[in-house]
Amino acid sequence: MTSSKFIPNPIFDTLQHIKNQAYHLDSHVVCYISNAPVSGAKDDYRRALDFLYSYRGSPDTFAAYRRELERLLQWSWFCQRKNLKNLTRMDIEAFIDFCQNPPLEWLSSKTVPRFVETQGTRVANKEWRPFVVKTRNKGKTADPASFALSAKALQAIFSILGSFFTYLVQEEY
Repeated sequence: MTSSKFIPNPIFDTLQHIKNQAYHLDSHVVCYISNAPVSGAKDDYRRALDFLYSYRGSPDTFAAYRRELERLLQWSWFCQRKNLKNLTRMDIEAFIDFCQNPPLEWLSSKTVPRFVETQGTRVANKEWRPFVVKTRNKGKTADPASFALSAKALQAIFSILGSFFTYLVQEEY
């Protein structure tokens, strides 16, 4: 699977639903992660889930961290074919470059829920994508070719990754 052909699935649900994931991993997520072409993906996921869950008292922080960790893990596993333990500084620089110019398959013109209810079960929403192209003109359809991260969004990525990797070091991961 290459980044240009691979369409990622969401891996972290809403805070309401992630409380259950903190104690047991949902089978659809386990199946998806098991298909990652790297060893240790399940451990990466568990660490990221624990980190996210620690922000359960702050829904906005949780949402921002979830977005960036989801992008990082997907990119790391499916594009770089590396687990978190094997990422280098150069990889993180490549990730930032990737975030500034993601493949079209990773972009959507609308925000949709990560998961939907289907016959009483939460399943990955096939319309979800890690990046959303926003339009400044109401009523117009967003053009994926116009995707660009703002300076504020880049700053948020650096801040979130810094917090996450500090956590991983403190956890001796």
